[in-house]
Amino acid sequence: MDAKYTFQAVGRRVAVVPEEADEITKGGIIMPESAQIRPNIGVVQSVGEQVKEFQPGDLVAYAPYTGAPLELPGGQGLWLLSEDDVYGVIRADGDSAAEASEDGRTEQESVE
Repeated sequence: MDAKYTFQAVGRRVAVVPEEADEITKGGIIMPESAQIRPNIGVVQSVGEQVKEFQPGDLVAYAPYTGAPLELPGGQGLWLLSEDDVYGVIRADGDSAAEASEDGRTEQESVE
């Protein structure tokens, strides 16, 4: 029986499951792995105890060429990032907890 493994980030680290790179161009050309551009968007899998800005399940954008790859037993690939390497959370319109007002500020910023 195969065991299922999980990973828990520690400190100010964020573990992200990256989006898959495009293997076929829009024109139908198959790209070798060495030529594929590594996406810098992914879903947070876990966060360290000191991380306050992100939570598991958030879709985030992060700095390209940062972090370290980690492959768990069973083949799941993760990128380990410092909290500072994550640019922000990507949300669908209407998905934000604090909706932006007409002037672009969030409700919380408008109150202050």
